[in-house]
Amino acid sequence: MKLVDEVKEMNMILKDYLGGEFRIVYFTNFLRKIIIRVTSKNMNEVVYLAGVGCRNINGKFDLNNINLIIDMKFTNIDEDIITRLYDLNSDFELITTDGFSLAIGQDSEFGSSYDNLI
Repeated sequence: MKLVDEVKEMNMILKDYLGGEFRIVYFTNFLRKIIIRVTSKNMNEVVYLAGVGCRNINGKFDLNNINLIIDMKFTNIDEDIITRLYDLNSDFELITTDGFSLAIGQDSEFGSSYDNLI
């Protein structure tokens, strides 16, 4: 399993999953932490995206034919940096204040606990 926390590298990995699918597989109380599983028939590895400090979510909790992108921007209102995961092929959007981490690897490497991703 490889862990990634740089937005540029996450986006490079997500490009390989273009046309794949994602499912929200885990969330904490009040949806402050959300984990999304990303797969593609063209890829042998799975991707887990962990959003921390989730502030806003729009769209379906599972999608096909994805085109996911992560970006960061500074907000003048709160003077915060927010990180946004969105899908160009749908209305899905997840905004966080504490960013995302990405883990990529064989499905068997992840087991049933998502503690290492948060």
